[in-house]
Amino acid sequence: MLYIKKGGHYRRVSERAYSAHYKALGYEIVEEKAGTNLDDMTVKELRELAKDKDIEGYYDMKKDELITALKVE
Repeated sequence: MLYIKKGGHYRRVSERAYSAHYKALGYEIVEEKAGTNLDDMTVKELRELAKDKDIEGYYDMKKDELITALKVE
């Protein structure tokens, strides 16, 4: 699975779906299976990923807590 973004919108899609559809729409890969450098992402971006992964309490987490929760997930 890949995490992709366009503007402030994130999606979790398969590599096949990205290649066949989302790449042409201008989405870029944010996180691959093993992950990306979450430290470089903003809190807003991390919250979007956490929301997509259904992490409870993500909105009240600080950046380091979000990163930890995303790495565990």
